[in-house]
Amino acid sequence: MKLVQMRSQNTRALILKSAKVLFQDLGFEAVSMDMLAQTAQISKASIFAHFKDKTSILATLGIEDAEKLVELTRACTVNGLSLDAAHLMETYEPWLSYFFAYPDFARLYLVQSGLIQSDETQQFIKLCTSHETLLINGLVKAHPSLNAVAATIARGAQAHFQQIIVYRISGWIGNNDEATAMLKEALEIWCAGVSKLYRHPA
Repeated sequence: MKLVQMRSQNTRALILKSAKVLFQDLGFEAVSMDMLAQTAQISKASIFAHFKDKTSILATLGIEDAEKLVELTRACTVNGLSLDAAHLMETYEPWLSYFFAYPDFARLYLVQSGLIQSDETQQFIKLCTSHETLLINGLVKAHPSLNAVAATIARGAQAHFQQIIVYRISGWIGNNDEATAMLKEALEIWCAGVSKLYRHPA
């Protein structure tokens, strides 16, 4: 590897390491690019040579975690996804725990339509939305007769999940256990309604 490339990789790693510490200690919104440059002891120009903006840095930090979460969803749906609230909840619990622990990533996931386009943000959002795709594929595998409506079913469940995340990070729900219980109840009602509508056993 050329010396220039090695220095570039080292600088990128230093930016991410410094940003992770600052974001955890102060919160994403409180951290400025000036603060990040000072902490990493590099120029702001060096940061912008690697990342389009602060959100791109946050997304990069979340990509590895999101990849792991997607694999958990894949493992949970690889043999199919039953039209059952408990099975659906099993796919959502790792994501809930992650977003509860790291609300900055939850906000990034929720405001995707307003993001400045960058390779990092697009990759992070793609990973997050792949959960829905895996749910759709799992439903079709378990219930081929639902092929035409599987996307609608999965998106409905996803809407409940997103609503709970909004309520929790906004403080409308007081704690993580309450939020988790609320999602379980919502999915139970949703699955019961869907099963009745399509005359399909769970």
